Amino acid sequence: MKWNTIINIQLGIALPIAKEIVDNLSQMKEVKKISLAGSLRRKMETVGDIDILIASRKPVKIMKKFTSLPQVSEILVNELTKSTIIIKKNIQVDLRIVDPLSYRAALQDFTGSQGHNIKIRGLAQKRGLKINEYGVFNSKTEKKITGEQEEKVYEILNLPFIFPELREDRGEIEFAQEKKYQK
Repeated sequence: MKWNTIINIQLGIALPIAKEIVDNLSQMKEVKKISLAGSLRRKMETVGDIDILIASRKPVKIMKKFTSLPQVSEILVNELTKSTIIIKKNIQVDLRIVDPLSYRAALQDFTGSQGHNIKIRGLAQKRGLKINEYGVFNSKTEKKITGEQEEKVYEILNLPFIFPELREDRGEIEFAQEKKYQK
């Protein structure tokens, strides 16, 4: 079966499934940090898939375990640091593994909606920076500036930390720029 149908899963259904997978993977010694990401971390009423992010320098065993979970009905992508599975309830689960030094930058990147991330990257570009899942970099030198703290991604853009639930591109960046948003 070729998977390309996006279904909307209610948060109340997706969250327990995601937590079960996270609990299973978090028991591995290779997993240094693990979090939900994407629309699930934003606590959207419905989600299209389940996104999980792991910090590790040893992804091989983690991916093997992820793609052989008992819930798996199909493996769509099975790469060293990225895999996508379909579980028996026809829910897509994406797993990304990044270096621990990039984990928080990746968490920021994989949590924001597409619109939010486009605006954040645009602000970075205006400052001569590049932001991606690996961190914040100087555009000219490619030197990494930060990636260890999610809050630093916003701080470097002169913004207060924007909570995951707000990262929807619904005016949160403009509001933060006006300094009206407070932690």
